[in-house]
Amino acid sequence: MNKIDDQSITLWNKHFPQLMQTNDPAIERIVEKSRHLKIPADAQISAPGVECYDYVLVIGGSVRVQIVTKKGREVVLYHVCEGESCILTTSCLLSGADFPAESYTVEPTEVLALSASEFDLAVSASTAFRHFVFANFAHRLTSVISRIEQFCSPSIDRDLASALLRLSKDGNQKILVTHQELANELGTAREVVSRHLKCFEENKIVSLGRGTIQINLPDLLSELSKS
Repeated sequence: MNKIDDQSITLWNKHFPQLMQTNDPAIERIVEKSRHLKIPADAQISAPGVECYDYVLVIGGSVRVQIVTKKGREVVLYHVCEGESCILTTSCLLSGADFPAESYTVEPTEVLALSASEFDLAVSASTAFRHFVFANFAHRLTSVISRIEQFCSPSIDRDLASALLRLSKDGNQKILVTHQELANELGTAREVVSRHLKCFEENKIVSLGRGTIQINLPDLLSELSKS
């Protein structure tokens, strides 16, 4: 790979060593053709109905992928963090469909981008890269399924919101409670409570700490408790 820019080799070695360990000419082309991009915080990456031009791998920072409901509410689907790719972008590149959601950088973010045409060539030419793409896709799909589970279980959100409001006595918005204690109170599993609390945090309703929950948007929490 002596013909390739040293910085590109360094970045791929650091973040995706499993690919660089293979003696694969297609991987060498991927490294050569990829672009290293630095994106500021709160920048829009994609929007609904827009064609996907690049396969993007996050190597620093994170990207928030969300949809906006008919009532104007932003619903976070998932975050793409270091070492990950966006499942919707991958799906669009493989199917030729347009992007169905919107995405924004959460913080200053760095990515390695491979054009759609180069992505197609790489998937066809490299077994290692093809396995990498689909393993990443499967991992992200699991998180999306968890989010769908939350959408299909509105009563958990309602009961959890009610419990948090009940525990915030005397206007104190910082609650000393564990996820397990909340699960016991709601008669559900700790993992279920943790997933829903994480959803609340992603929507800035609460902030989670060790053994504490800070209520940031009590009005919205009250609205959820009545839904």
